[in-house]
Amino acid sequence: MSRPVTWDTLPSIEVWPKKTFMGLDKNSAHCFTLPKDVTQRMIDHFDLTSENLQRSLVFVIDGVDFEAEIRLANMNRSKTRKRSPEETPHRMIVQFQWKKFAETQDEFRLMLGDEYNSIVDGGTSSGCSVIFHHTRLNRFHVELNNPNDKSFEVRIR
Repeated sequence: MSRPVTWDTLPSIEVWPKKTFMGLDKNSAHCFTLPKDVTQRMIDHFDLTSENLQRSLVFVIDGVDFEAEIRLANMNRSKTRKRSPEETPHRMIVQFQWKKFAETQDEFRLMLGDEYNSIVDGGTSSGCSVIFHHTRLNRFHVELNNPNDKSFEVRIR
């Protein structure tokens, strides 16, 4: 009989979708920037380097696999418009992106229909967030966190 095996996973990431997430910004980006505190762990885990700026990801949404990428961006700020390059520090950021993957875009629009419509109409968000849980290798389970949904409410007697 085999024994259970454990492994380390990356931290979960919660995002409140806005224009860039939904591809409603001027670049139709379909992405978001990961928090600074997980940047180095992601770079190390996915072996992101100046020669390998992107890696494939899989977002698992309701048990179905959707394609995405993790991307290392070198923000050298050499082409700034309002400030001089010396005023803006050099930094590395990591993003999840799915601009190339129409099926992933469609799934997020379906999953976040009310949020999407509210953003398109220039309104405010209802407070829904999306949580990305690393499961293993390059796979992330994606979960909608709706503050109005009480199905996961903990009840203490």
